[in-house]
Amino acid sequence: MTNQEEESNVRAAYTDSTIIVYHRCNDEIANAVIQSQTLNTSIVGDSFLHFWITPSFRLAFSQYRSPWAQQANRQRVLALHITRAGWEQALEWHELRTSGTTPYVRLTSAEELAIEGESDVTYRTFNLSLSPRAVDNGLSQWIVKIGEVTDLMKEIGDLVDAGKVDNALALLPSERRYKFCEGEVR
Repeated sequence: MTNQEEESNVRAAYTDSTIIVYHRCNDEIANAVIQSQTLNTSIVGDSFLHFWITPSFRLAFSQYRSPWAQQANRQRVLALHITRAGWEQALEWHELRTSGTTPYVRLTSAEELAIEGESDVTYRTFNLSLSPRAVDNGLSQWIVKIGEVTDLMKEIGDLVDAGKVDNALALLPSERRYKFCEGEVR
């Protein structure tokens, strides 16, 4: 499977102009980012090596529910509405990451997980790791809106734990196969 084929087999919530990507963080960062409706290294701190985002609510949910997320102080989940052109630019930067001419972005791919933990091999999903330069020179400029989905994740988790999986599934955001913008440079 080529990168283009793999990238076209990813689900996301998106409109004609924006895509939602998710980021886990601590209370301090979540509060600052939501209040300012912006994100840059002056807010998240320059001590981080990489800033991880994913377009998959299901992957963000499984990471949110992991013991590691709680131990690592990543208990809040932000929904970053960014431009699709920006998202596609980040994917292009991944392709050029060793050139030294673009901000460093690294893509890791994984099978998408259903909310009960089993793999859904029909779809793959991404985690994108953005360097501080990629956050400041890209992500911060692509943001249209910042929201939070922590309460939704808690509600879905409570329903799953209570055995009410159908009710939990009904709360999942609608995600569909991502199609690249026509006419955009890749």
